[in-house]
Amino acid sequence: MKTPDRNELLRKLLDAPENKLATVAAILDGAEAPKDIRLLTPAKAAGRLGFKRWTLWHCIKNGSIKSVQVASGNPQKPYRTMIPAWALEEYAAGVMA
Repeated sequence: MKTPDRNELLRKLLDAPENKLATVAAILDGAEAPKDIRLLTPAKAAGRLGFKRWTLWHCIKNGSIKSVQVASGNPQKPYRTMIPAWALEEYAAGVMA
């Protein structure tokens, strides 16, 4: 990721809404950045990691990547497996370390 230019960063801070400024201030004061709570389908999660879905399922099965079960409303498939975005970030950080 490219480090933003100081002027560009200041411009973004000046244009940011209040809730974003509070988050930035907390992070600058040493707080941990909030986790990304979006849920991704296995296909999208695999695509983000550059994996095939088959490889992603093996990572879920062996515990390398966390997944959650979400009620689908379909009686034949009562739940659907989703992957939290924060789980992908944790996996990628562990692989890169």
